[in-house]
Amino acid sequence: MKALMSERGLAVRDWPALLPVVQAALNGMPADRLRRKTPLTAFTASPGGSQLTSILHPRKPVDTPVEWVVQEPQEEVRVALDGIHAEMVDASEKRRRAARERHSRRQGVKLQKFSEGDFVLAATATGRSGNKLALVWRDPKRMVKSLSDFTFEVVDIIPPFDALVRHPSRLQLYREAARGRAEGLKGQAIYRKGSHLAEAQRDYRRLSPDTHRYEMFVK
Repeated sequence: MKALMSERGLAVRDWPALLPVVQAALNGMPADRLRRKTPLTAFTASPGGSQLTSILHPRKPVDTPVEWVVQEPQEEVRVALDGIHAEMVDASEKRRRAARERHSRRQGVKLQKFSEGDFVLAATATGRSGNKLALVWRDPKRMVKSLSDFTFEVVDIIPPFDALVRHPSRLQLYREAARGRAEGLKGQAIYRKGSHLAEAQRDYRRLSPDTHRYEMFVK
């Protein structure tokens, strides 16, 4: 008792608060004369627990559950992880913003800025004029999220809420006057149903020997 009180920094007058802890430790300790069973199991048939079930405050003798020792580090780790995730999101947003600013400073490039929840029109390629490609601004859609520096996910505002991935050059804020309007393909290139921003057209009259369709070469 004296050694434990000295280790915990307790005054001699606080020994009554320390006694239950010592008794619990002794009752939970396996004994050779009881065939390695604890006195608690031998006398009450209850399963033996940990020898240490509580911790004393070094200055005030207050019982504290052992679970607190486990929960406190877990809470600290959770807070630290939340901070790391917040820093990563902030750094990613700064890189995305810097990339957009660098891209927007290039000659002939001007992209609109979008936010989650914006209602937009999405352009879809169509071959209305023979082999000449054109863009049609389709029904309004809602901006869901940014997938990368220059790709956004949009969804229809009516069932079945189909999702599309578009480059910002294929998006514009919703205007009723622009709905259903067709535009000639200028400064853009089609690759499957995705899109790319082009600086200049190199050649657009070449007939592909494989597909027998006209192709556009851009920079």
